[in-house]
Amino acid sequence: GLLTVQLPVLVGVNFSGHQLMIGPKLVGHVGSGEAASGLGVSTNAGQLVGVGSSLGVAFKLGEEFRLMPEITYVRYVWANGGDPAGAFFIQGGLNVLFGGRYETPAKPLEES
Repeated sequence: GLLTVQLPVLVGVNFSGHQLMIGPKLVGHVGSGEAASGLGVSTNAGQLVGVGSSLGVAFKLGEEFRLMPEITYVRYVWANGGDPAGAFFIQGGLNVLFGGRYETPAKPLEES
């Protein structure tokens, strides 16, 4: 099995009703598995820690609907049992965001 834990910090920048999302993140993977050989079955376990970032743009397609393509890059900086030797991954995704009103704040009252 494989367990992945991510700790992202999301920052959004609004522009023309859309939003640019930048997300530095810390990623940890813990995995285990079995391998069969002529000598029997062995169980292996491993851990990886990586740092990286994601970048996406949430396009406003309606009052309560956003479509956000996103790309993530993570470079591994630690692995149990050895150096991760420059291992990395690049992942793309398409997020669909529903709900929530994205209203502009009310203007302050004018004093008379």
